[in-house]
Amino acid sequence: MLTGSMGGFGALLLASDLGPARVTGVVAASAALWRTGAETPAGAYDDREDFDRHSIFGRVDRLAGIPVRLDCGRSDPFVAANRALAERLPGVEAHFDPGGHEDAWWRAHAAAEMAWLAARA
Repeated sequence: MLTGSMGGFGALLLASDLGPARVTGVVAASAALWRTGAETPAGAYDDREDFDRHSIFGRVDRLAGIPVRLDCGRSDPFVAANRALAERLPGVEAHFDPGGHEDAWWRAHAAAEMAWLAARA
């Protein structure tokens, strides 16, 4: 799985649901992550229980055994949460380099991300 922003969040969520028997690797580029429900924009979740049920930080144990790569630009608004997840996720490969939350940054990283996934297929 390779996706960015909300897709990056969704890929991590789906991988945590499917588990290592069905997912050989997941790349989340600039994943839209929030550490707490208070950080989320209005309407992003129904309520605190909805946030807690879907928080990637609450699913770290479910991602164990799945190769995970997190890529995020240092100017991306989600970089702090991506860094925090990288610190909590054993074995993660994380890349935080110059750039922001934009198409040019994602295009520049797509080939390396695809090669990383192909090596795990």
